[in-house]
Amino acid sequence: MSESTEYASIKVRILASVVDIVIVYFAIHIFLTLGEFISKNNLYNYESIISWPASALYESILISSAKKSTYGMRLFSIILVNSEKNSVSLYTCFIRYILAYLPFLVIFIINQIMLIRHNFYFLCYIPFLFMAFDQYNRGWYDVICKTFVVSNKSNFL
Repeated sequence: MSESTEYASIKVRILASVVDIVIVYFAIHIFLTLGEFISKNNLYNYESIISWPASALYESILISSAKKSTYGMRLFSIILVNSEKNSVSLYTCFIRYILAYLPFLVIFIINQIMLIRHNFYFLCYIPFLFMAFDQYNRGWYDVICKTFVVSNKSNFL
């Protein structure tokens, strides 16, 4: 990446993620409410099963599109690119999502298996905390996938 590239700050990335979370969960709740109305069954038991795949599809499909961003990212004028400043493939976006949230799943499973429950969820944020120490504000998942979150106003676009 060139020196003139403006990398997205941690604060902007968090805000964009919050917007995306609200969008996905709002859509899930509409889907479940309509499903309950039609089927007359309580579908909210399936919310946790639906939320992760829905979030993964939302993020992967939108980021791999020509816009290179989710709606939250667009709101804050940031995009995801690879090291050659090109669009990222759907496969890479999906792997990036899995790598970002895999620690949450692992800790959840460990907590379910252990007889004495410990709350190790603070360990899940280590890949995200890496952004504070990386020159390009990248999490571990960005480093592994060779992706960068940059300002859409950068002069390379």
